[in-house]
Amino acid sequence: DIKMAEGWDVTIGSGDITVAVLDTGIDYGHNDLVWNIWRNLGETSCTDAVDNEGNGYVDDCVGWNFIDNNTDPMDDNGHGTHVAGVIGAKGNNSAGIAGVMWLTNMMALKVCDLDGYCDVGAEIAAIDYAITMKDNHGVNVRVMNASFGGGDFSTSEYQAIARANTAGILFVAAAGNG
Repeated sequence: DIKMAEGWDVTIGSGDITVAVLDTGIDYGHNDLVWNIWRNLGETSCTDAVDNEGNGYVDDCVGWNFIDNNTDPMDDNGHGTHVAGVIGAKGNNSAGIAGVMWLTNMMALKVCDLDGYCDVGAEIAAIDYAITMKDNHGVNVRVMNASFGGGDFSTSEYQAIARANTAGILFVAAAGNG
């Protein structure tokens, strides 16, 4: 319905664009995604227990797990990996699927747990992380994807999304599946 085959004649994406994926994490080792996972070039080592670029997150090499507050945003549910595949699975590689963008950088920001429960506090922290990485560390975060819906209105969440908008980041959200 979105006529991607025609779109790919115009562009297949760009490695200069980073999409922050707020979800259950991403299987950043997945063979169809590994080439399009964002790498934090400010971290000189992913295991030295040092916050090399000084953003407040130690060894945040591919993103951050805001649920468990650690360096590993690995998907333990599957939803975030599915969403990442739609956004940026490597195209024309005879494996899996082709994402909307064959070339991109996807920042894994885990804000939902194993059961798919998404925490608004984790979401706000992830939004602020992506904004900080864009504004203070030169990462070209252009889009944030939040493929989860529902819940009550949150003024703090609204304000975080407004901060992303002010930073020039498009916030894309699902309306929910129910």
